[in-house]
Amino acid sequence: MKNVYQRICRQCNSLFDGGPRAWYCPRCRAERIRERKIKYWNEGPKRALGSTDKCENCGCEYVVNGGMQKYCDKCAPIMIKQADRQQALNYYYAKRESINKARKIKRRDIRKCPICGTDYWAVGGAIACSQEHKKEVIKQRTVIKISKGKK
Repeated sequence: MKNVYQRICRQCNSLFDGGPRAWYCPRCRAERIRERKIKYWNEGPKRALGSTDKCENCGCEYVVNGGMQKYCDKCAPIMIKQADRQQALNYYYAKRESINKARKIKRRDIRKCPICGTDYWAVGGAIACSQEHKKEVIKQRTVIKISKGKK
């Protein structure tokens, strides 16, 4: 795994190796799991499978299929995507310097123009050294697609 780094436990402040979502060292995590299991067995389940509940997003009723279910079948994919997008943005903003270094290297690519053969910086995904040559490349690609029967 690429992103296993030294993390600080939120409970005991000790250092440990962990991934991006690791908040607790293995010892504290085992302790928290044990406490959570004891609490679950003492309290029992909050709601039975097959019962009905209200969607947190739209408010409509749905049949409970799992203990962690919060959303109806319509809202679940949308809300999961939204949470994933937010988490990805948070990760990006935290690691933006190292991510952008790699992106800049990839973006600053010297290529040869397919029309005239001169070297140019391919900034923003440019496919040729000038607008005229870009139009010519697009024409050539269109002719190739038509000859293959794709257009």
